[in-house]
Amino acid sequence: MARRLSELRESLGSESGFSLIELVVAATVGVIALLAVISVFDSSRNLITKAEQIEVATHVGEQELERVISMDYAAVATATLPAYASDVFDPRYYVTTSGSGYQWDPSDSTRVEDFVPAAGTLTPCSNWNDGASRLGGEVCRFVTSIYDPNFVQTPTDKADAKRITVAVSVAGNKTKPITLTSIVWDRKAL
Repeated sequence: MARRLSELRESLGSESGFSLIELVVAATVGVIALLAVISVFDSSRNLITKAEQIEVATHVGEQELERVISMDYAAVATATLPAYASDVFDPRYYVTTSGSGYQWDPSDSTRVEDFVPAAGTLTPCSNWNDGASRLGGEVCRFVTSIYDPNFVQTPTDKADAKRITVAVSVAGNKTKPITLTSIVWDRKAL
């Protein structure tokens, strides 16, 4: 027993261990690793927030598009024509500068259609708010005329169909709006 006690005293009295420089290097490596983990969590949180915003905006757009599609064909028009906006993040950015048409395909500037005359009840743009996820923004409705050269209809100056485009933006989000589109036909004319 005495021998074990003396071995224990010798090991406790030895000067082997970490020097101050080794301790600083070890702490620095630990801090760098911790910062890397925090950075990954922060990036992940930002991606999840962006995905949530896109999902909620898409649901708002789908709901609005379905509401407009279910309306009577003659009522599918805005009360006033929307005006052009110069901000690329604004849903009205693709309204022609003259205010007479809308570029329904953002990737192709030749796909511009004339607005259906303002004789309906739809508000061109309004605010939306989803209380559950604390998101909000603007939803815009664009109703344009489609003329099909293969479809003969009388009178000839009447549009063959209407394209409904719903664009939804998220407040504080500097990305282009979520855009959904559908075509409705006058079932009475077919």
